Amino acid sequence: MNYLAIPSAGKVVCCLPVTDENQRNSEGCFFRLRDNSILYAWSQYHNSGEDLGTADIGCIRSYDEGETWCERRVLYGDGKENLMCPTMMRMQNGDLGLFYVFHEKCDNRKIMDGSIYHKGIVMLVRSQDEGVTWSEPVRISRPDQSFCFENGHGIRLQSGRILLPMAYHRYDPGCYGGLSMYGVIAFMISDDDGRTWYEGPQRVYGLPEPITMTGLQEPAPYQTEGGRIRVFCRTDLGVQYETDSDDDGITWSEAYPNRHFTSPCSPLIMKRSGPYTVAVFNPVPRFVGRDLIDTGDDRHPLIMAISTADGPPFPILKMLDPRIGGQ
Repeated sequence: MNYLAIPSAGKVVCCLPVTDENQRNSEGCFFRLRDNSILYAWSQYHNSGEDLGTADIGCIRSYDEGETWCERRVLYGDGKENLMCPTMMRMQNGDLGLFYVFHEKCDNRKIMDGSIYHKGIVMLVRSQDEGVTWSEPVRISRPDQSFCFENGHGIRLQSGRILLPMAYHRYDPGCYGGLSMYGVIAFMISDDDGRTWYEGPQRVYGLPEPITMTGLQEPAPYQTEGGRIRVFCRTDLGVQYETDSDDDGITWSEAYPNRHFTSPCSPLIMKRSGPYTVAVFNPVPRFVGRDLIDTGDDRHPLIMAISTADGPPFPILKMLDPRIGGQ
C-alpha cells in the first residue's frame, strides 16, 4: 500500500518541546472533565529521557475542544521519583481516578551494569476536585512482581467492573532495567469501584522464546457493543497479537495474530467514539531493507482506522503522521 496516498486527518494544535529540565514527554491520555473541558496528562521526565529517570504526571487543559491549551502544570507527583503512564477514569462516586506506574527502587537486586533494579507497581489515586488534590495512593498490582501498565489502557466494562490488563516482566539481571523483555498478560480486577483489587485467574502467554523476544507487551483493551473484550498486544512478530474474553475478563482465548493490524513493536489503541470504532497504530512493520535511522523510526507512519460496524472491518483510513521511518 502507498501509505502516503491515505488522506490526512487533523492538525497539530499543541507541541510539548523538550528542554534540559524536561528531557522527555511521553505516554499520555485524554479525559473529559465535569465542566466539559479536556484534560491531557502525560509522563513528564526531568533529569533524563530514560524510562527510569525521574518523572511526574504533567497536564494541560483545553476549554475549546482541543483548539487551544492552557499552560502546563504538574497534575501529580513531586519530580523526585518515577511516576509514568497515566490513565484517567470517572469513578462511580464521581471522583476522578488516576492510575499510574510507580517504579520502586529495589536496592537488594543489582543488574549487570551496576545500576539499581526498579520494580513497576501500578497505583491509583482519587480526586474529589477534578485533579487539584489527591487521596493517598492505593497499590493495585501484587508487590512481589514487576508490571508494565500503559497510558489509557484501563477500562470500565459494561458491567461496571474495572479491568486493568498489564504485562508481567520477570526479573533478569542481564536485561535492561533488570527486566526480561518477554511480557505475559495479567489482569487486575475491581468489582467495588477501585476500593479492592484481585488478579484474574488466568495469565495469557505468547509464543515461547526465542521465537519471540517480546512475548505480549503493553496490552490495550476494548469492549465491543456485544460485550466481548478484545485485548491487543505489541510484539516483535510484525503484527498485533490479540486475546479475547466473553465472560467479563475471567477467561481468555489463546493469543493469536490479528493480521489486519500489522505493526512494528509499538502499541495499538482502540476506542469507541459515537457511532465509530477507532484504532490508532503504526501499520508498517520492520522488514528487510526498511530504512531506519534510529530507535523509534519504525513508529511512522501513524494512521487511524475507522469502523462503523464495531470492527472489523476497518475500511476508513486516515493519516495522522505521514512520515516514513527516518524522516
